[in-house]
Amino acid sequence: MQRLAPLVLASFTLLPTSLAAEGTVAGELDAAFGASGFASSALSGVGDFGNDLAVQPDGRIVCVGTTTHAGGFVVVRFEADGSLDAGFGQGGVVTIDLPGVNTQGLRGIALQPDGRLVLCGQGFVSPHRRLVTLRLLEGGDLDPSFGQGGIQIEMSLAFDAVAEDVALQDDGRIVVVGWSVEGNQNTLVARLLADGALDPGFGTSGVTTADFGNGRDDASFAVLVQPGGRLVVAGGSSVSGGAHFHPYDYLLAGFGPDGQLDTSFGSAGRRLLNAGPWFDQLTDLAQLPDGRLVASGSSGLSGDRFAFGAARTSADGAPDPSFGTGGLRRYPETAGSSAFAESVAVDPEGRMLLAGRVRTPDVMALLRVLPSGELDPSFGSGGRVRLDVPARDPDEARGLALSADGILVGGSAGNTFGSDIVVARVFAETRARETYCLAAANSVGAGANMSSSGTASVAANDLVLEASGGIPQGTGLFFYGSTRVQLPFGEGLRCVGGSTFRLLPPVQADAAGHFARPLDLNAQPADAGAGRIEAGSNWNFQLWYRDAAAGGSGFNASDGLAVPFCS
Repeated sequence: MQRLAPLVLASFTLLPTSLAAEGTVAGELDAAFGASGFASSALSGVGDFGNDLAVQPDGRIVCVGTTTHAGGFVVVRFEADGSLDAGFGQGGVVTIDLPGVNTQGLRGIALQPDGRLVLCGQGFVSPHRRLVTLRLLEGGDLDPSFGQGGIQIEMSLAFDAVAEDVALQDDGRIVVVGWSVEGNQNTLVARLLADGALDPGFGTSGVTTADFGNGRDDASFAVLVQPGGRLVVAGGSSVSGGAHFHPYDYLLAGFGPDGQLDTSFGSAGRRLLNAGPWFDQLTDLAQLPDGRLVASGSSGLSGDRFAFGAARTSADGAPDPSFGTGGLRRYPETAGSSAFAESVAVDPEGRMLLAGRVRTPDVMALLRVLPSGELDPSFGSGGRVRLDVPARDPDEARGLALSADGILVGGSAGNTFGSDIVVARVFAETRARETYCLAAANSVGAGANMSSSGTASVAANDLVLEASGGIPQGTGLFFYGSTRVQLPFGEGLRCVGGSTFRLLPPVQADAAGHFARPLDLNAQPADAGAGRIEAGSNWNFQLWYRDAAAGGSGFNASDGLAVPFCS
């Protein structure tokens, strides 16, 4: 590994630190992803909707949903840069047709550690709606070791059974949650063995239904497996009035590993939370590192409007008094607009992300919420981001996931004929290309200052390192490292520390003393190893240059430039 040795410091002039114009801004679309921040399936131009998404460990993005192109079930996989994954299905797309089944779309996805994909969906086989579970191999083919040729349709249930979400237990068993219709609508939880068969050790022959509305409707739309095996479901329950919809409360419920209600959760196994005057429903569920539960939802306002809602409870379902009022918060839109939250995630800082849709205008919506429950003012516009797919309407978000490169939102966007599955990526943090440290005066002026042009996208590979104010026709060498320092170095300061990597060969300045070097990421230093520049990495750059007329050491250095790289 080539390292640069510090030399003796001579006199220098201090220059202020400045901030480069380009960088990443929290909540802004990542233009390096897909087409200006949006990736699209473009299956057939008719009726394609994304309902859930997940990010694989290698950064590839899987979105599941509904299509009218073929079969009704669709799975789309994108590379980390938003391009369709040519190694998955047919050009990144898998469509599944079930003969004899009126398929009604895939609703949820869970990733197995071995790369296989577990999916849940909805179908109709007379006289009932049926739970449908599928498993795909890593390349998109149906897994023949699961169910019947990769598909499990529950025909044994004598009532409507509708799947809404799926999760995996540590032992490989599969949990599907949704709702059933047995006179009234009830919460349904089913557990399958790893081969797709219903688990006889769970509930009644693998299925549990629960009536939390005392003869009125309720349903669950999300499931989470807690440490120890408890299953927590989230949805809504009609608690009074007529049989349908008015009023509904948020519903959380806990089930033990045997499928029975866990009476240590909430009150006798359930927790009803009233956020608004008439209709509250939870749609997704996540867990904080300390075990507390967070949920996204929609809450009815006066005048038939809806707002994004959020709930936070203890691991056992007790409302968290430190969050909003009684563990609940609502985030209304401007007058006349409704918003519906469909998905929730928690970032490494403990902030809650809520994704969904806004009506009037019809756009994707993303909120970031601080642990206190307040909107995060550093994200988007006062904590809110609106994503409007160009020349598309309506747009809506239903899935949400975090990746090393930012925040991913999946859903659909309208087109002339119907809609396409769309995934958007926005930056999670504001990180600018920042100049730092100090440039020292040289024999021709105030000193050499770093800058850059192009983008910090690894895929685009178009970043150009530049420095102005150097020695005309002089020789220089750009180098980089992982840490920032400020140490004596020739006639100036060394601003880059840790293991350093030279970008060979040296470069020559033009007649104005301007240095430039394209940073070719396809030809990184041979000994880079741990210094390899990849998406999500942060590196510091500096220029070393000869300045024989200055005396002393005969060389000087620019200030430093910090660059956060994205995909």
